[in-house]
Amino acid sequence: MALTWQWNKVSGTITENNYGKDVTFNFYEGNALMIVLHEYTDGEGKDMYNLHWFFCDEAHAKNCLGLAKGKDNMLFEPGQVKRLEIYRENCPQWEKIVKLFTKAFPNVEIVIRAKKEE
Repeated sequence: MALTWQWNKVSGTITENNYGKDVTFNFYEGNALMIVLHEYTDGEGKDMYNLHWFFCDEAHAKNCLGLAKGKDNMLFEPGQVKRLEIYRENCPQWEKIVKLFTKAFPNVEIVIRAKKEE
């Protein structure tokens, strides 16, 4: 399955503590539950991105987050996910995402907005 999304429909942001530094990534829904990208500008001013991680669907998310029976959290250390901001306008599955992340990370800060504030 090739991941697809629309650049103009960012679903939210997720802030992770990576190697002692908080880093915020955009995420999109597209044809998956969550597609998290590292977006940046290279040294020549060109917009770039790397796929950081993704969840195909709720079952895949549960497996990755250690919420499925017999599975360990393969993506994050405890407390690594700091904040999740969701833009409901572009995130139809926002309720599933909130339930997954509050279960996997009881101390995560979650902000739900109607749409992205420019």
